Order: sequence, then C-alpha cells, then structure tokens
Amino acid sequence: MKELTEQSPDARPSRLKIHVVTVVWGRAHVDALVSLTWRSLLAAGNLPAFASRFETTYDLTVGEENIPTVIDSPAYKEISRFVPVDLHSFSEATAHADKYERHWILWRAAVDRARRHDAMVLLIIPDVLYADGTLARWGGFLDAGKRAVFCIGTWVSEETFLPEFRNLYPENAGIAAAVPQREMMRLMLTHAHPLIAASFRDSGHGIFHAERITTGVPGEGFASRMLTSQPFIFATRDFHADATGCPLDHFEDMICDDVSFLSVGPMLHLAEFYHEAVPFDARRMSQIGGWSLGNIRPAHIHESRFDYVYARDDGPRDPDSWRKASATLDDMRREILSAHAVGQVCQKAHDLGCYMAWTLIAMAALRSGLNRAVSTDGAYTVFLPADNAFENWPEEFLFALFCCGTSPAILDMMRDHVAPERLYLKVGDAIAPVDGGDRAADFRALSGRQLAVYPKGQPAPSAAVRIVGGQVRVGYGTVYIVDRVISRADGSDNAGSLSDFTPVTLGLGWRSFPRRVLRRGIRYMKRLARAAASGGLVIASFLVALGIAEVALRSAFLPDPWTIRNFLTDPVNQQVSNIAIQYDPVIGYIAKPNFRGGPYNTQGQMGIRLNHTLGPNDPSPPIPTGGILASGDSFTYGSEVKDDESWPAQLEDMLHVPVVNGGAGGYGVDQAVLRAEQLLDVVKPKVIIIELIPNMMGRNQFSINTGLMKSYFDVVDGKLELRNVPVPPYQPSIHHVGLARMIFGYSYAVDWAAGRMGVLQRWQEHKYETRQVHENGAEVSCLLYKRLADRVAGRGIKLVALAEYAGIHVNGHDNARDSYQVPRVLACAKEAGYIVVDSYPVLRERYKEDPISFWNLWVKEPDDHEWHTGHPSASGNRLIAELLAQALGPLFPGTAAK
Repeated sequence: MKELTEQSPDARPSRLKIHVVTVVWGRAHVDALVSLTWRSLLAAGNLPAFASRFETTYDLTVGEENIPTVIDSPAYKEISRFVPVDLHSFSEATAHADKYERHWILWRAAVDRARRHDAMVLLIIPDVLYADGTLARWGGFLDAGKRAVFCIGTWVSEETFLPEFRNLYPENAGIAAAVPQREMMRLMLTHAHPLIAASFRDSGHGIFHAERITTGVPGEGFASRMLTSQPFIFATRDFHADATGCPLDHFEDMICDDVSFLSVGPMLHLAEFYHEAVPFDARRMSQIGGWSLGNIRPAHIHESRFDYVYARDDGPRDPDSWRKASATLDDMRREILSAHAVGQVCQKAHDLGCYMAWTLIAMAALRSGLNRAVSTDGAYTVFLPADNAFENWPEEFLFALFCCGTSPAILDMMRDHVAPERLYLKVGDAIAPVDGGDRAADFRALSGRQLAVYPKGQPAPSAAVRIVGGQVRVGYGTVYIVDRVISRADGSDNAGSLSDFTPVTLGLGWRSFPRRVLRRGIRYMKRLARAAASGGLVIASFLVALGIAEVALRSAFLPDPWTIRNFLTDPVNQQVSNIAIQYDPVIGYIAKPNFRGGPYNTQGQMGIRLNHTLGPNDPSPPIPTGGILASGDSFTYGSEVKDDESWPAQLEDMLHVPVVNGGAGGYGVDQAVLRAEQLLDVVKPKVIIIELIPNMMGRNQFSINTGLMKSYFDVVDGKLELRNVPVPPYQPSIHHVGLARMIFGYSYAVDWAAGRMGVLQRWQEHKYETRQVHENGAEVSCLLYKRLADRVAGRGIKLVALAEYAGIHVNGHDNARDSYQVPRVLACAKEAGYIVVDSYPVLRERYKEDPISFWNLWVKEPDDHEWHTGHPSASGNRLIAELLAQALGPLFPGTAAK
C-alpha cells in the first residue's frame, strides 16, 4: 500500500467527479455531524486536500426540522466556501416509518444522483471522526487507479470520549480539528466501546451480528478483521455492485486502508447484540452461518484477509505476537466462512428438495461442530444425496440422530461428500472410493478418502454413486445431487446401509435412548416443581404488575386501547399488515381496489393495477374491455417499478390496445388462473396472458404463502379439486411463532418494554409462515392451463402462456428452470392451444453477450456469487413487452407496435 500513499508533490491532479454524500436527521446525529465529523473533515489533509484534487460536490440530505441547525453552523459555512453543497431535505412525518428502511432509501437516492452525474461516491457518516490526512491518502488511491476504498475505525464510548475530545480540541480554538493518526489510535484504545470487546473470540459474548472478529496482543493493542462492511469510496459505474455500493467483481480495483477513523456511540448502543453470555460454540457458529447468508459478499471475503491493526505507539512492537494474532484471526475467519459455506449449502439443499441432507447438515452444524469439520478456504464441491438415498435408514435411527445430534462417524461420512476444490462433472457421471486397488484417484475428499470419477457410459464399481443433478453454484462452491450416500470401496455396503454407523459408533443404544430422554424430562419437571414452590408469589406479583402496566400503557399510547390484537403475529399476518391487498374468499387475496400508494402502487376498480399514476383523490377510471387481460404474480403486477413501467403498461403503449393488469404479488399459477376467471366477464378480453415464473408452480402447493391464506387445488383421479374455500382467516401456528410469543404477543406492555430495552427486533424474531400441502405443483399447473382453455372455448379468446425468469434462473447459477419443470408445463400449455412466449432464450443470449447489462434487467442488485431473484426493472419489463408485442401484433390488425 505504501507506493499508493506516497504521491509526488507536483503530481498532476486528476479531475474525477466525486459526490461527498451525507444523510442525517435527529438532533443527536446532527450535533455529532457539525461538532465532530465536519470539524475533522476541515483538517488540511482531509476535505480541503481532497477538493483541490477532484471535482467535488457535497450531496447533503437533512431532515426539514434540522436544516436551520445545519446551515447556521460554522462548519457548514466553511465547507460551502470551497465545495458546492447540493442540499436536499425530507420530512420525517412523511418519510418511511421504519428508520432503517428510511436510512437506506435516502442513501440510495443520493448514490443514484451520483450515478446520473457519472460521479464516484464518498460516504461521510455522521458521528465519525477522521484522522488528519485520511482523505488525502484516499485520493492517492484513486489517482493510482483504485475504484473502491475499504476502511474501518472502531466504536468508542461517547460518555468518556467526548469530554476528552472537547478538552483537546475546543471549538473556540478553531473550526477545524486536525487529529493526528497516532492521537486517533490512542483515543480508540482508551475509549473502546464494549461492542469491540464482545468481538474477541474468548469474550464469552459471541455476537450474532459478527461483522468484526478481534484478537488481542497483550500490552500492545489488538487486531481485527472485517467480515461485512462497505466501501467508503466507490465508483458507481466501474463495478457490478450491490445496493450498498459493495463491489461484486473487479476486486483488483479495491483496496483496504489502515485504521483512519472512529465512530462515537452511547456505551449501551446495540447492547442487545452482546449483553448475553453466549460462547462461540457450534450452535453460535451455526447461527452466524445463517446470518452471514444475507450479509457476506465476495468483496468482504477479500477484505477479511486484511489485518486492521490498533497498536500503541509508545513502545516497541513484538512482531511474533502480531504474527500470532494474525494467525488467530485467520483461524476465526476460516471458521466463520466455513459456517457461511455450510449455511449456503444447507439452504441450497432445501431449495433443491434434498430435505434429508438439509436436515442432517442443519443438525450437524447446530450440535456437532460441522463448521469446524468441513473448514475450507476457497473453492469446494459438495455431493448432496437425494432423499431416496436414505430409504434404508431405520426411522428410529433417524429419530435418535435428529434429537441427539451427530457423532464423529456421521461427520466423517459428511466429509466424504465434500472436496476442497471445484470439480467439473456432468449428470450421469459416477464417483466411487478407491481405498486401495489399481484405479488412480481423481480427487481427495475432506475426510482424506480418495475417490475416482467414472464418466457417463463407462463401467463403474458397485459402490459408485451416480450424479443425478447439478451443477449448481453456491458461493465459491459447486453442488451436485447424487443418488446414494458414498459407501466403502469394496461395495459390501450399499450407500444407504448403516454398518459403519451402529448404535455403538453413535453412542446411542436403542434401549438407552428412551431412558435418556425420560431422565432428562424428569430433571426438567423437578426444576419446574422447585421453581413453582419458591416462585409462585413472584409470578403472581409479576402478573399483577403486568396487568396494571397493560392498562396504563394502552390508555396512554393506543388510539383504540381495548382492541384485542396480537402485536407479534399481526406483522407476519399479511391479511392484517399489508394495506395494499384485500381478502378474497376464493383466491385468498387480490390487490386492494382504489388503493393509492404513489407512482409505484396505483390500483383501480376491482384491484386492477393501473398503467398510469393517479392522485390520491382522483377517481378510478372504468375497467377497459375488449383488449388484453394479464394475470400473474409480482412480475406481472410490476413490483418495484412505476405504474407506467410494468410490462402490461408498456405493452399497452406498444400495441395501442388496452391491457388490464390483474396481477398480485405472491400469486401461484392457481391464483393467477382463478383471478383471470374472476375478471373474465368484466374485461371481455380478446387475449388472456397467464404469466409463469418457476416459483409460481411451487406456490400451487401451499395453503399458506408468506403469511397469506390461499385456496389450492388437489389432483384427484387426474382432475382438479379446489380446496380451502372459502379461504379462512390466517392464524399463525404455535409451532411457527412459539408459545411464549403467542401468549405474551397480546400484551402491549411487553411489546412496549421490548422496544425501550432495545430487544424488540429479537422479540419479533419470526418470519412469514408458509405451509405446504402437496408436491404436485407442475401437474396442477398443466391441469389449470387446460381448465382455463376449456372455460373460454368457443368465445374467440386467444390464450398466451408467458414464461418469465429471475436472473438466477438464467445465468447458470441455478437449475430452477428444469427442476421446477418449466419446459414440461409450457408443453402442456402449447398442447392446450396456448401461444407460448418463453423469454428464456432471449435472456440467456443477453447474459452471454453482456453479463453486466444483463443484470440491469432486474431491480435488485446481484448478491454474492448467487443472485437475488429481483423483480424486473423498467428495461426488463420492456423486453417482455417487446416479446409479447411481436407475438400478439398479428392479432390486432391496424395497430402499430412501436
């Protein structure tokens, strides 16, 4: 890094465009910005040096009520003297109610403005103090060709830090606060926040949100690695990036800088993350693996190799101690990334329908240290046994296994199914152990077992397992589905046998197992009895106090205090919480009629998504007739795009024919067909388009889909039978929510107290429920296409089966198109007389030609080495509209498709 920081004094300054971006609201954060952050930015080696080198604009977004405080501050006036300030405001009263969502909306809007001006972004966070020279050094990185700069500081406790800072750098001594790097380091070590202490491996308070791992060097300081962060400077066009600006490619253009700033926060800030005594055991590592799925990106894996050093400068360093610290961080990093990989494979096993393998992986990760057993750092290959591979495993064996955890024997068996390299195999190939014998091994499993590959068509030993599915990319790994569990090379045990995994090797005698469970239950009952005897009065007092608090708080804060509601289950009951939908007794729900949600949610009569935006008081127009009726899920509805950017709206514009949008988010094929039948006699269409994405066939199998009750079809003697009608109200199950939440969720006092204690998020930690009732999604789809064709027979209505896809279905990272049987269902539609419009070939060709622009067809950005299944963007919807216009143009003579 040194060669990047030493810039020649007469180096010619580059004129990159830079948008310095800050979003701030609330008195505390505004005060921190003007009295702390901006003062440090005004140091000579920070913003003044940066602005002299680059074409700099300050993009500042401030809450309306805080604008006077900001613009009247001396720091703002000084900044605006040499940097143009683009000031934006918003009203907290009309902004998004959730502060975290509001935070991201406003930051992303600022990044979008920079992108439109082809400018890079420098994020300036309120409550951060920068060492003098930080921005000048970052400017040197940009001049050297880097396009993303990662850096961390550390949290310090404001209760102790601020008095010392104000004493060292009083405002009456000058606006600028030039804090030298060495002084910054001393302040960090002196006032380190408890959150940092909790990130130490041996702290005993393993943080679930494990963005940082830390180890100490006695007498000298500590070192950290970051597992999830974001760049503080990044180019908006040079990378394929996620929504935070974190690069997903071109990692050679990013750099990690030394520790250069600190963040100030209350001592009890985020106390819910670390106040519990939770060791970094197998269970916690498994939880971190689950957390990492939504947080760790490829850039973070690169950054996590970099040591951020916090060292005292008042004495000599011991190089050996720091090398040991780095090695310790390497071990911690490898273990967490292994948990990340295990979580990815576990999730993918579920997605691919390998439910037994999914359960085994989850149990081994929770109970038996699987994360340590399969530690990898780089590419890997996993062989997932299909469910039928476990047909010969006794039920009592599996029951004991899942209840009491796995053993070293099972872990070794799992390691037989992981190779620490990427293998390129094909469906039909076979693999078999070569423990001895003449056959040379092709690769070695993590267990040390040697295995050979037998290409499709070549004879293979009886112990071989056959690849029946893949290849599926999962992060740095590749997954293949195999038909059996890998067995011994001599073939004496077939893959499903248990001779290697007897009750003795498991440590579970069949007879002793029930006795163990019974003894454990008796111990728990004795504890409960003692608690009841000694704590009955305490419990009674608690309940009385809770009742008094309930009455007082409901009276004080709720507009309708005596309405009975569950404050925990209502948020995951979309029939209660989703204001944009309305209950329907046959379909389950439809888009809410005449709903006005701004340019992204304008709904008209009967819940039709309009193709143009209306004002909140504008009347809904009549539903047009004689045109096209579109029905499907959120891809048809046009989620996350404006009213005139959905494909029905753009198709209407191309054909000059009215297109009625009957879509709704989360629909299955069953609901899409029922919705088309519901609107048929109202719209009187000439064409009906039924949209299909791979996920919709899976939704045919649900009676509850993400907290929404729905009807569903069973197949009986080859015919469809509609079930769950009228659709009943949704009642979250105790199994899904938990008994304590189901009971105490009715208490507003508990909900209020959880919010004040900072544990509301953990108290509400449950998700939308989905309940599957059968596995015939593809067959139901085929019969539904025929049902609609029979319904409109003789009416002169043309039917269209439109196949849409998310990026993950197209780029080769998923086999959803085939595993969900999309070709089979489209063949059924064609046989029933539908015009089939399949967007897959066009999307696949677009991906091969230009992968970067390919992802612009979806709203959400790619995530890790897998990709979000984001909704189509305006350009993605235009592509679909063009395909439909090409297919339907001849049906509407006299119209001109643009």
